[in-house]
Amino acid sequence: MFIKFLADENVPLQVVEALRQARYEVTTVSEAAHPGMKNEEFAKLSIQLVRVIITRDADFIRLKQPLMRQLRFVYIGLSGDPDSTAQ
Repeated sequence: MFIKFLADENVPLQVVEALRQARYEVTTVSEAAHPGMKNEEFAKLSIQLVRVIITRDADFIRLKQPLMRQLRFVYIGLSGDPDSTAQ
């Protein structure tokens, strides 16, 4: 069983496409809700959809502890060329 992801709007489309090509189920924030969501709202959506967040936003570690205990996320700390990040 593959992990299902919810990609934050700051994740390059190349990363989303690379994961999809690897047969992971990835939904973008634009597909699931609306861009510009607050981190807490986005986190709650990921819990509701039972998806792991993929983000480049380090602020996710500052969410309230009860929410953090339920949240699963992958932080992409790489910057630069989106194609390199996707690889």
